[in-house]
Amino acid sequence: MKTNTFTLAVILLAGLLAASCHKTKEQEQQTEPLEAEPEERVYAMPDYHVYESVTVGKNEYTYDIMRKASDSLPLIEDELGAAKDNTITLRLTKNGKEYYNDTLTKRMFRSSMDDSFYSQSILMGIRFVSAEAGRGLTFSVGVSEPNSDMTIPFTLTVADNGSVSFVKDEVLDVDLPDKQTSAY
Repeated sequence: MKTNTFTLAVILLAGLLAASCHKTKEQEQQTEPLEAEPEERVYAMPDYHVYESVTVGKNEYTYDIMRKASDSLPLIEDELGAAKDNTITLRLTKNGKEYYNDTLTKRMFRSSMDDSFYSQSILMGIRFVSAEAGRGLTFSVGVSEPNSDMTIPFTLTVADNGSVSFVKDEVLDVDLPDKQTSAY
């Protein structure tokens, strides 16, 4: 009987030991860090819309600006992921009559950028700057690398006859009115 009791005790002890080892292995498997695949991130700026009017002399001008992330333009990729480029629709009226309506892309400013910057940038935004009698409406436009402060600023002027001109600025105008800060 002593042998049976001893044998039974050894078997129980071996079973407990085996069970505790098994749980330890399960716990080790559960606590090992899982290598997750990097998440594909596509950055897109939020849509932006502003509609305002300004009076110059006897003329009332309105500007309607709509920025949207584009699904049709190529994605811009960098070490942080991919970014959607933007289109900006600019619609202008003078005394209630539309004289300009076009959708802008960064391609419009291509001649003022080197190849490297152009291929890694997006059209960030546009904001109204001023209106002058006989000159038209002037806007500030930014083309920038996503996730960066690298920006090329432009001054875009739309004359009363609908003709457009732009110049590359040296410094981005950072004094933005509160309601316009979302434009960039």
